Amino acid sequence: MSTKELVGFLGIARASAGEVRSMISAVHQRGKLAILREQLLLIRESGESCARQITAWIGSIENSPVKGKRYQQSIPETEPSKRAKNLEKTSGSDSQRGR
Repeated sequence: MSTKELVGFLGIARASAGEVRSMISAVHQRGKLAILREQLLLIRESGESCARQITAWIGSIENSPVKGKRYQQSIPETEPSKRAKNLEKTSGSDSQRGR
């Protein structure tokens, strides 16, 4: 996924958070739902928090010198990493135990 695609997806997520806030505001004004006002306010605050976090994330991505995975140069791996070796050992011992 490119940086541009990620920013696009985050924009959709931010718009969805705005839609939730809008729906909560509409429902909040209904008299029959007065007993739920506290819960509705908590949901709206969560939506606002999500939107702020997503906006900050988008800003961080757009201001980053990294342009995305497709623009990075690959570094050839000459020797399997320690983690890969450990995974091989672990998966081998699991098969021996009948898992």
